[in-house]
Amino acid sequence: MEYVDYSELDITKLDSIGSGSNAEVYKYDDLAIKVYDDTTFDCKNIQIDIFEDLRDIDLPGFIKLVDYDTVTCQKERFYKKRREYNVEEKEVIYAYSSKYIEKSNEKMIDKPIDYTLETLYGYKKLLEELNKRKILISDMHEENIIVSDSNAVIIDPDLYRYHPSPEKMNMKRIKEYIIYLWCNEYGLDSINSWYTIPEYFGGPDLDTCINNIKTKAKVKTPRELMDKDLKMIGM
Repeated sequence: MEYVDYSELDITKLDSIGSGSNAEVYKYDDLAIKVYDDTTFDCKNIQIDIFEDLRDIDLPGFIKLVDYDTVTCQKERFYKKRREYNVEEKEVIYAYSSKYIEKSNEKMIDKPIDYTLETLYGYKKLLEELNKRKILISDMHEENIIVSDSNAVIIDPDLYRYHPSPEKMNMKRIKEYIIYLWCNEYGLDSINSWYTIPEYFGGPDLDTCINNIKTKAKVKTPRELMDKDLKMIGM
């Protein structure tokens, strides 16, 4: 996998493939490069120690991080008791690259039910890795997952943070990823989704979810299952 020489990189010649509140994403060969608009102490850049930990994770359902570049930022702090200013310096990531993921033309809800099961198997391994490293999934919304031809890949770990006990929240957010992908076609938000298909995504762990889907979802695609459930509750 190619590493980036950021000093030679001219992003004006690259195609933008996405943007957020404080960053732009570009396509560069087989990589996606994220460049932050703001590099200060308080911006939402991914932290260096988190990046290096996440880069060790190589699983189909999670973004494969490659490398990064940093810039030195300064911040003045005023200490009232001493009546003086102190200038602090900190290295922050201003750009990083990851393996480029091609989006599928088909929505997850129309893919075979085995696609969801394989995705859940992958997320089970991902949870084990994140929990072992005490990393919390602290950011989850619709732009943070890409449905590729092979699996649904979680991306954009910028706001992930270390946490002493991330297990419960990580499980909740992983389930919400799948529920969103199943339910967004029907205009259901995450709260309504829990009432719509709780029998499939209830339980304390992903093994329960997998077994529920395998034993109850005698359908070809999630869409068939959703159509059936929504009809039963009169939606």
